[in-house]
Amino acid sequence: MSAMGSANGHQADSYLKNLGLPPGYTYAEWDHDATILLATFASGVVVNLQAYAGQIGPAGATNTGCAAFRH
Repeated sequence: MSAMGSANGHQADSYLKNLGLPPGYTYAEWDHDATILLATFASGVVVNLQAYAGQIGPAGATNTGCAAFRH
């Protein structure tokens, strides 16, 4: 969280509501221009990172525009 700063996105809200997270899981989202980073946490530990270009969906992105997301 210190590298990314405060979460600032909500584009994944409806997607995750339909998908459903198991009990005890939370998520945070960062949006930067057309790049979206979504982190899923279990007990405060990151268990999944996903990057998207433009919109949330079943396919992730390989061409993220934000350098912090790539490192």
